[in-house]
Amino acid sequence: LYSFLKKIEASKWFKVRIGINTGEVIAGHIGSTNMLEYTVIGEPVNTAARIQELAMPNQILIGENTRNALDCQFPTVDLGYIQLKGNQNVKVFELVWKDISGMDEDEQ
Repeated sequence: LYSFLKKIEASKWFKVRIGINTGEVIAGHIGSTNMLEYTVIGEPVNTAARIQELAMPNQILIGENTRNALDCQFPTVDLGYIQLKGNQNVKVFELVWKDISGMDEDEQ
């Protein structure tokens, strides 16, 4: 991945903030016959959105349930318990990607 990114001008890169959480949700087509869309709803979805709001550009943050589901297959950094909107206290981890860890700060 890193070698691919080196071939693209840094000015053309975009930055993303990712928040992932794991849990039971309701998924399906929601809406009316005029406007029907497939979506998911539930507390894990809301928590993922709030975790995503904490992420810095090009950072992936995950909740404790997601980290447990990964079974330590990916390196993480424990950021501790963080107070989210709605007075929710959640343990958050940063997912560390080896492929882009060598990038210079000004290139990210």
